[in-house]
Amino acid sequence: MTSLKNDYLGEKRAGPRYPHCLPIRFTTLGDFQSLPNNEEKHAETIDLNNEGMKIKTKGKHFKEGTMINVRISFPGFKIALPVLAEVKWTKEKKDECLAGLRFL
Repeated sequence: MTSLKNDYLGEKRAGPRYPHCLPIRFTTLGDFQSLPNNEEKHAETIDLNNEGMKIKTKGKHFKEGTMINVRISFPGFKIALPVLAEVKWTKEKKDECLAGLRFL
């Protein structure tokens, strides 16, 4: 029932996202049109749940469908959590980009 209600409201997630600001690092793995980029870039989460997250980064780094390797840093831990994700949507503003990621 939740997913029907969410689809009706224009929401495609099965569950709610929770606001949380965490630093992340990522590299792009490419897609069918572009090669991987091994340069590590920085961003931060805006919200997340067990299916994905919304992030904010400086510059324009994403295209829909791009696969990225994400490392999420948690306060108090020395090791970052590695996650593979797909860029589902992007919204570019002046010098920053918002992106919705789906965990794979």
